[in-house]
Amino acid sequence: TVRSSQKEDTVNRTFLALCAAAMLPAARASITVPGANGSDGALTVPDTGVTTIDLSQAPTGVWDQNNAANAGKGVYDPDKWAVVFKYSSVNIPSGATVNFTNNASRAPVVWLVNGNVTINGTINVGAESSGYGPGPGGFRTGQPFNMPALGPGAGDAASDYGGYATAPTGGRTYGNAAILPLIGGSAGTWVGPGSSGGGAILIAATGSINVAGFILANPNYGSGSGGAIRLVADAISGAGTLNATSSGSSGVGRIRLEAGNIAPGLLINPDPSAARPGNPAVIWPPATQASVRIVSIASVPTPADPLAAIGSGADVPVDMITGASAFPVVIETKNVATTSVVNLRVAPPGSAATLVKATLLDGDVNLAHWTVNIGPPAGTTALQVRVEAPQ
Repeated sequence: TVRSSQKEDTVNRTFLALCAAAMLPAARASITVPGANGSDGALTVPDTGVTTIDLSQAPTGVWDQNNAANAGKGVYDPDKWAVVFKYSSVNIPSGATVNFTNNASRAPVVWLVNGNVTINGTINVGAESSGYGPGPGGFRTGQPFNMPALGPGAGDAASDYGGYATAPTGGRTYGNAAILPLIGGSAGTWVGPGSSGGGAILIAATGSINVAGFILANPNYGSGSGGAIRLVADAISGAGTLNATSSGSSGVGRIRLEAGNIAPGLLINPDPSAARPGNPAVIWPPATQASVRIVSIASVPTPADPLAAIGSGADVPVDMITGASAFPVVIETKNVATTSVVNLRVAPPGSAATLVKATLLDGDVNLAHWTVNIGPPAGTTALQVRVEAPQ
């Protein structure tokens, strides 16, 4: 656990007190949380010990469906890239810790609560304490495949730290203060196998959220970046700890508080952004928000679901690209200026990642397509796309 210094604690308490004082008029009795139908039941864990929520047990479906038939398992929505639980209430006792096992898509965690949330114990969406896995919603180190680190904030060389809200040596910043979309931390490759990024969790409650314990979204070692914590409720109270940082020199994560009343006693690292919640609460990015995705590789369409097969198998058919001098990767952007820079990050095994600038094919700010030609991969290769706004 990484706790902020006494000086940082004082700054954070003052920051939150000022935010709370500025939030007028008086708080409402409750807010509307879309999808909070209580169909996963109440989350109540044993008073002591570790409870692990296995996100791989979540059936695939639509995020706001009634989940009574699979109560307690949540639902994985590939369109939203999230494992969503609709609890009637949440109570984590002081001696209890809640951990998570990743969904195969490594999607982040969303709790939509039709009631109050009490966290006296610990919620941990951090990276695996051993092994290579990130927290849910985070990005893994390139090991054990001898690849560069993964994630939108990952550096390209073997000695780079992962970035998120801040950019350390070799890393990059990404995301926004509102944490829309919900996304976790990036990996680093500084020492040995590197470090995977912290995960991401959104807790939105129609009532109040009280944190007397811990919510943690840390990497597993020092080179990965912190993840993301977003809390939405009518009131957020307690003197507990929210932490999304690393013990090393990597980038810090993001923390967001949305409430009519925010208690000044919370210990928060890094400094959060704060705002009054919408009513209904905003859970997902608006349709007008900028987005980017790869739509085809070697002329084979890529599905929106990270778990779905591409072509005839789990990967692009080898015979389509082996021996080719180059093959196209087509990228789609929405709500992105055509004067932006669109880069494809190619992370092959055994060497540093490279950025290849895409060329505009067609379209406008509403919808556009871009293309990049790359050579055949020498092995398992990760492709990631990134947009940089025009200066």
